[in-house]
Amino acid sequence: MEIKYYEINYKNFGNCLKINNDFIELIVSLDFGPRILSYKLLNFDNIFYEDIDRELTFSFDNFSKFNLNKNEKWTLYGGHRLWIAPESSPHTYYPDNIKISYEVKDNIFSFIEPIENYLNIQKIIEIEIIDSKVNLNHKIYNYNAFEIKLTPWTISAMKGGGMSLVPLPKKNTTPLENTLIKFWPYNDFNDERFKFVNDFAILEQNHKINSAFKYSINNESGQAFYFIDNFVFLKQCNPSKDNLITNYESYTNKDFLEMEFIGKTEYIPSDSYILFKETWNLFTIKNFLKQNFVDIKKFKEALKFGFEHML
Repeated sequence: MEIKYYEINYKNFGNCLKINNDFIELIVSLDFGPRILSYKLLNFDNIFYEDIDRELTFSFDNFSKFNLNKNEKWTLYGGHRLWIAPESSPHTYYPDNIKISYEVKDNIFSFIEPIENYLNIQKIIEIEIIDSKVNLNHKIYNYNAFEIKLTPWTISAMKGGGMSLVPLPKKNTTPLENTLIKFWPYNDFNDERFKFVNDFAILEQNHKINSAFKYSINNESGQAFYFIDNFVFLKQCNPSKDNLITNYESYTNKDFLEMEFIGKTEYIPSDSYILFKETWNLFTIKNFLKQNFVDIKKFKEALKFGFEHML
């Protein structure tokens, strides 16, 4: 299937690369990032959140270590990004506001940021499109003269108004526990957006609730789903084999919801890299609608027989 790509000026995000085949379209930033700003089925809306008004920015005193512009800030922008865990300043919040480069070889698109000052690392996102599926390779190179310890963290900021579902762990570890859930200090445990239904952890995005909510869980399935409008987004990775490692996090506020996979922590030798793979897919959900609401029981049944073949 032919894959087309060309540079465009996208909204107020500047120069971007538009990639499409007969099923889907991606838009990736070139003036900053790399960020995958848009992922959608052709002729439909983007499922990712876009921070058009640049509402979410961060700046810390220790940003001076980066030797960048004094007024440099980290900006959310929206879409999908590659971070390093655990969340800390300045390491996680490197201001990725510099033009990036890209390469295309055998229908694989590589988006390459400049080497980050002070940290001496470089983030690269490789994209391969097969029908509506997107295969992603997230690479973090170590250009220090010594070994460093890093954890890749892949975050997809979803458009508001949707609902995320994550399958709860199923492994029988009796007499030991099989589920580990962590919460953040700002959470309200009466928050109506978070619940457990039919073996899923569910987090909804609600524009009417101003407060933030975040949780993490050991996601043994390596799957996370987001229902928005008439679509379901599948974000998938090879899960950790450690039973009680929280490898998935989800955060929401009044504007968007983030779906986050955390990779394995590794020591990276000098001039080498760490790799984290992820796969996306996007489907219509007409088979799971019941009076305009998602029929979670029916969705759960579909998972037993192979989710993709039931849509």
